[in-house]
Amino acid sequence: MATTNLAQETYLPSGDEQAAKVYDFLAAHEAARGERPVPQYFLSGAETGDQVALPREVYEVVLKVVDAMRRGLAVSVAPQSQRLTTQQAVDSDDEDDLESTLEFLRAARRVVSEQRRARS
Repeated sequence: MATTNLAQETYLPSGDEQAAKVYDFLAAHEAARGERPVPQYFLSGAETGDQVALPREVYEVVLKVVDAMRRGLAVSVAPQSQRLTTQQAVDSDDEDDLESTLEFLRAARRVVSEQRRARS
């Protein structure tokens, strides 16, 4: 497999109904069960048995991309470091990211306070 370019890219919807079909398929399966089943997601090739399991995080990305394209929206993928700046954590909707950043800042404040006390 060729090396992947990790630059930001924007993907435009193709204009056909493929994204809507994928979205409908996923929505129907969730509706039929009343709740999400234990997830198992696969990427399959052309040959029988040619498949690989997708991690949940990859599935969530695919679901968001398909939903956006179904609505006729372009999708941008912007690879970033796994470490967040304070501003990125504040801007994030992820409570876990925000909580871990706050915990880090509290620990840093304690260290600075201890250093100040030690100098006095």
